[in-house]
Amino acid sequence: MYRTHVIIHSYTVAHGLAAAALAQSIVGDEVALTYLSTRMIQSISYLYNQPINKAIGLSALGHVAGFYIGTRLATSLVKWVPALGNAANAISTIKWSKPR
Repeated sequence: MYRTHVIIHSYTVAHGLAAAALAQSIVGDEVALTYLSTRMIQSISYLYNQPINKAIGLSALGHVAGFYIGTRLATSLVKWVPALGNAANAISTIKWSKPR
């Protein structure tokens, strides 16, 4: 259980840093955050020796897609102010990446 928390919290920090650093880029932070989310799921599945099947993969993809749509809508309102947009993007990413 402790290792799972370390994995999740480490990726949460990485998500926040990526969101803050890439928020103003042309592509945005979607590619980096999708990669980090996928690696986090993969790391946890390896930890518990559980293979990822198609159903789990599609479920994770749906979760990630919903996360990005919500994050994009929330941060699009303030992205025109560079520092404020980066901060809002990082805060919303950390909030939704952190386990409840």
